[in-house]
Amino acid sequence: MAKWMLKQRGGDYKGLGQQFHVNPLLILLLFNRGVYTPEKISHYLLGKETDFYSPSLMKDMDKATAIVANKIREGKKIRIIGDYDIDGIMATAILMKGFSFFGAVVDYSIPHRVKDGYGLNSSLVTKAHNSGVDTIVTCDNGISAKVPIDLAKSYGMTVVVTDHHEVPFHEVGGRKEFLLPAADAVVDPKQQEATYPFAGICGGFVAYKMIESLHTHFMEQCDEKAYEKLRQELTELAAFATIGDIMDLQDENRILVKEGLLRMQRSQNLGLRTLMKVQEVDGKKLSAFHIGFVLGPCINATGRLDSPDRALRLLLTENVTEAVNLATELKELNESRKSLTEEATNKAIEQIESGQHQGQKVLVIYLEDCHESIAGIVAGRIKEKYNRPTLVITKAEDGLKGSARSIEAYHIYDEMTKVSDIFTKYGGHAMAAGFSLPTEKLEELRERLNANCTLSGEDLEGVVHLDAEVPLGYFNAGVLEDLAIMEPCGGGNERPLFVRKGMQFLSAKYLGSGKKVIVFSVYDTRLNSWHELKLFRDIEGFFAYISEKCGESSVQALLNGNTTDPILLDIVYTTGLNEFRGRRSLQYVLEYYR
Repeated sequence: MAKWMLKQRGGDYKGLGQQFHVNPLLILLLFNRGVYTPEKISHYLLGKETDFYSPSLMKDMDKATAIVANKIREGKKIRIIGDYDIDGIMATAILMKGFSFFGAVVDYSIPHRVKDGYGLNSSLVTKAHNSGVDTIVTCDNGISAKVPIDLAKSYGMTVVVTDHHEVPFHEVGGRKEFLLPAADAVVDPKQQEATYPFAGICGGFVAYKMIESLHTHFMEQCDEKAYEKLRQELTELAAFATIGDIMDLQDENRILVKEGLLRMQRSQNLGLRTLMKVQEVDGKKLSAFHIGFVLGPCINATGRLDSPDRALRLLLTENVTEAVNLATELKELNESRKSLTEEATNKAIEQIESGQHQGQKVLVIYLEDCHESIAGIVAGRIKEKYNRPTLVITKAEDGLKGSARSIEAYHIYDEMTKVSDIFTKYGGHAMAAGFSLPTEKLEELRERLNANCTLSGEDLEGVVHLDAEVPLGYFNAGVLEDLAIMEPCGGGNERPLFVRKGMQFLSAKYLGSGKKVIVFSVYDTRLNSWHELKLFRDIEGFFAYISEKCGESSVQALLNGNTTDPILLDIVYTTGLNEFRGRRSLQYVLEYYR
């Protein structure tokens, strides 16, 4: 059971609340998220697209767009090389739409996950050269493509890298020596010399910035109304990429996603509109949840189980019939991906529960028959369940391939770099990575990662960060409308978690025929007030806990509504406004208990 930790950042909540005309609780929540100066609060509450940082602040951006602008004017053939995940697909679509708008002779190539692997490779470079391509522009990849970029330069090609991943390095005398590829321009906010104010943007947002910068080269001959329409569409795609790549919703990322979701309610992109319709997502109620768990997986599924070209064609098409056909195919592929993921996740759990990984702080799980495209999803699920850095590895055509997902206390990319001699290829960042290695190196990888691991028991225990102790009775529609300003919530801008101690559970009843939701009647013993509290997940686990804590009969007594001995629990909950059949009501959701 995770440790509960109450955040304790102090401040003048009342005074700042009056200054910004919001509830002091909202100011407290912003303080807890590192937003604690009047300037930062103003940027958080009032920030708009006009507050995006200038693309020129990004190292090599002006150089890169000057190169591309000249190639467009000269009619040189440009090829965009992206990646097969949400971020890479969106970034490729952004560059394709932007370059085409400015008159480029441009096409694209997205590596096949199984046949090509991640990012730019020598085969793709040679194909581009043989096709008469003059300039390669990468997006969401390229920062670690030293060998293929050297090959492209030997052919006399121009190469522009746009990426957001960590720059490869090796340690010399305890110092990191960074290894930049020899491209004509390298645009990556994570470069050591970069001065960009916020490095946590995704590949799609870097691509968006590139189109913004490129616009400055064509303003005189550009139809500004048409460009503004394009820019708003690209805002949607960059926001989709930011959510899909699980970037922290801080700083300009939060503004981008907030504005992008508003645009997507009436999307200018035919493909996105059609995918929402096929997936029965109401644009007016669209949220980051729908991108992350409903629409995004469909975009990802095509790159996992088939060619990512389908998803890209969906984003680029202007034909309604083609859009419907492609969106339907993506939905079907995602259904197949779901069943494969469930099967592989269950096999991974069986391995762990059987004791095969006993005593290991870093889980290195080999699933021979797992489709390599879902290894990352499985690794993420195992990481969430056991709070351990997790690598899931599967058999590939030429050895082994895998994906890693990590916890906050363990920088997976840096730890993999310490054993880089094991890998034939690897890349990623603090929380996620992809890699390949020879079959015979599997056990060595497991042993060395665990031997190097310095995670403490506290690191592995997990922590639930709580915002404040607030009685349920504090909330009303006005307070919740102020708290709704925090949307969209996600990593780095987490949904508020409140704690209340000593809540008495009086009764419980299921909602609906599926028994997937249960609502409790609870009593606040300190304020003498009754409330309804809903639970949406692991109902069996809750009742098992009650049975162990209060006795087996207490569960049935709770369901019958005739508890005689008090069932007292400390609870962690979220709150919001629930809308059902046109009526809005306060809703409290149980998240943790003890």
